[in-house]
Amino acid sequence: PAPDPRLARPLELALPRDRLAPSRRNETVADSEGFDADGRLRGQAVHLLLEWLSEPAPVNEAIALQRLAAWAGRDAAEDDLQAWLAEARAVLAHPGLADLFDPARYETAWKEVPLQYLDNGVLVEGIVDRLVRHADRLLLIDYKTHRLGTAPAAQHAASFQGQMRYYAAGARRLWPQLPVECGILYTHSRELVLLDIL
Repeated sequence: PAPDPRLARPLELALPRDRLAPSRRNETVADSEGFDADGRLRGQAVHLLLEWLSEPAPVNEAIALQRLAAWAGRDAAEDDLQAWLAEARAVLAHPGLADLFDPARYETAWKEVPLQYLDNGVLVEGIVDRLVRHADRLLLIDYKTHRLGTAPAAQHAASFQGQMRYYAAGARRLWPQLPVECGILYTHSRELVLLDIL
């Protein structure tokens, strides 16, 4: 299907009093929970690979690996890059995540979707990692690449409810007729946690 033109339409906004980027409110969560030290670089790499390798318009793995090597300034044969590719591949192939990544299971999907809207004079802006439209609902997904410790994924995901609530509010402005679901996808464990954002 053709891209929804509303996603690319520039916004004409009066100058807002304040700005709010919901995802930045959670930047310190990983550090405070004691996640792996290489998390930031690995997280960026896995995000990029999921963007490049997923529908719509995926590239093949060889091209994705070349892009990643150029981005990281490293050799494509290095163990880290191969491990990051394997992690992204496992996410995309996981049968429990087919509703997110198998185009036969949804109407259309978008990657790295920018959202920007005014909420009581405050400019809310953020990027949804993956937005999937089903016939009966929208599904907004944020990727998290942390290797979780002893805390259950659902407990950690709850800290992102505020961020995803803002994203859901933006999506409802574009698709008021559809219910919106939000989830946190933990790529290392391939675990999707749906959030209560009502």
